[in-house]
Amino acid sequence: MSKIKINIGGAGGQMGKFTPLPRLGGALYAGYLLGADFHALAAFGGGSIDDLSGNGRSLTETGGVYAANHMVCTPSNFLQAPFTDTTLFGSQGCTMIAVSASGIAESSIEVGTFSNPASGTRGIALGTPTDSNLPLVSYNFSGGPQINLTATPARDANVFEFRAGTFSPAGGLVYRRRSDVVGAQTNATTTAQSILVGQSVRIGQPNLGTTFDGTVKVAAAFFANRVLTIDELDDAYSETKALLAQFGLAI
Repeated sequence: MSKIKINIGGAGGQMGKFTPLPRLGGALYAGYLLGADFHALAAFGGGSIDDLSGNGRSLTETGGVYAANHMVCTPSNFLQAPFTDTTLFGSQGCTMIAVSASGIAESSIEVGTFSNPASGTRGIALGTPTDSNLPLVSYNFSGGPQINLTATPARDANVFEFRAGTFSPAGGLVYRRRSDVVGAQTNATTTAQSILVGQSVRIGQPNLGTTFDGTVKVAAAFFANRVLTIDELDDAYSETKALLAQFGLAI
């Protein structure tokens, strides 16, 4: 007897109407689509704070103001996850992904945690500095390695990108894709990354007061509780691109 496998995506449990979230090689820990359109017309059900991975890790919002297909994150409009960076990182590492857009003058943390040297914490984060030559940076704050991606084109507040960072005791990677660039832009380190004291993961703003207070548009955020390979990130990009295209958002 043959078996038919039906892939059901989203909190609404719809079948076949919309492409489900990327599964990140079977390691999807939490996933969020930020914007009113994603949750209208029975697309994914629920709201932007809901974990669409099915794992029940819903966000806490500050501000809670959304555009049609993204959240304009500011110091007064951001989201906090119910898990810490240490839980996500575990013993072997993790992956954080953001679909976002911001200008070259903005210094922002898109996903992750910051650090407070006075308390001995060390965070992990994905974001961008004001340096237009560095469109993507992953941080292991307060003593860990920083991975800079030197690449063109520069960030653009009106162009959404697929951006990922991996973090592990064996090193890490930054990964960038966008519709007007052929292939992935990457950079890596073999320097060990670590977290000293757990902090709650945030989307759109760091969890301690810092100079990373720029405005960033975030359409989606995904988290995996292991390090994804470049091939798996390529697959995640393709799946996310197809998903967001159904809502008129090109990446």
